[in-house]
Amino acid sequence: MKSGAAIPLIAQDHGEAAAEGIFGVPTLYFGSGKPVFVKLDEGDWEGKDDAGLFDAVRAAVADRPYLLELKTPESAQRAEASRKRYAKYTGAKA
Repeated sequence: MKSGAAIPLIAQDHGEAAAEGIFGVPTLYFGSGKPVFVKLDEGDWEGKDDAGLFDAVRAAVADRPYLLELKTPESAQRAEASRKRYAKYTGAKA
């Protein structure tokens, strides 16, 4: 990465992913339907339930093209907190 030699490969992968509707990491694609972006909180759970989480997401969305988005009420609170932190460090309007 430091040499920049991988940048063309990354750009190509990014272009291909964007063409498929992938816009963030981690995005899961189950081969049918559409890609699913999964926003996760950090915590002690990491690594303990990876397969179970993957299976649950797949079960919820793989065969339900009509399911467009899932959010928890906490999502809005975390987004607001993130926006405030960003404003604090960048001087942007809070």
